[in-house]
Amino acid sequence: MSTVESIPALVKRILDQYALEPFGSHGLLHWVRVHESGIEIASSSGADKDVVAYFALLHDSGRLNESRDPQHGPRGAALARLLHEEGLIDLNPAQLQDLLTAIEHHNSHERVEDMAGDRITIGTCWDADRLDLPRVGTTVNPKYLHTQEARRLANLWDHEDANFITDNRRSLLASWGVNYFSHPFIGAATQ
Repeated sequence: MSTVESIPALVKRILDQYALEPFGSHGLLHWVRVHESGIEIASSSGADKDVVAYFALLHDSGRLNESRDPQHGPRGAALARLLHEEGLIDLNPAQLQDLLTAIEHHNSHERVEDMAGDRITIGTCWDADRLDLPRVGTTVNPKYLHTQEARRLANLWDHEDANFITDNRRSLLASWGVNYFSHPFIGAATQ
C-alpha cells in the first residue's frame, strides 16, 4: 500500500470528488469497518492486504446516492484507475487488476468463481463489504460469503456495536487524515 504520508492525500482526493455526505451510510465509517473486516479476513485467507485496504477506501467512492446505484462499482473502478495513474495508488499491474475487478463487480450478482485474477483477494474484498450490510438493515447471509473467516465473523459480529467509533477506528481515520470529531457533520451532531 502507499506510504503512510500518501494515504491522507489519497483519502482527500477521494473525498474531494465524493458526491455523498462523508459520514453517510456508504461513507468513511463504512470504509473503516470494511477495512477492519477485510484485514482480519485476509490474515487467515491469504488475500492481498494492500488490495483489500484500497478496496475499503474506494469501493463506494463512485456512489451518487445512498440507495440503489447499480453503476457505482464501475465508477469507483474508473476512479481507482485514475488515482493509480496519478500515483496515489501503489500497486503492481496484477494487484491493480484485482482491485479494479473487486470494485467494479462488488455490487453485482456475479460469482467470484467467474472472475479472473486472485479470487481469494476479490472474495475477501466482497466479504468485508457484505459483513457490514446490517448498517443498512440487511442480514448477512453466510451462503454468499466466500471465505471461512467471513462466515465465522458473520456468526460472531455484534451488529449492534458496528457503528460505534472505537479507538482503533478513530486511529485508522486519523491515519487517513480524518479527524472524526472535527468534521462539521459530526460536530453539529454531537453539540
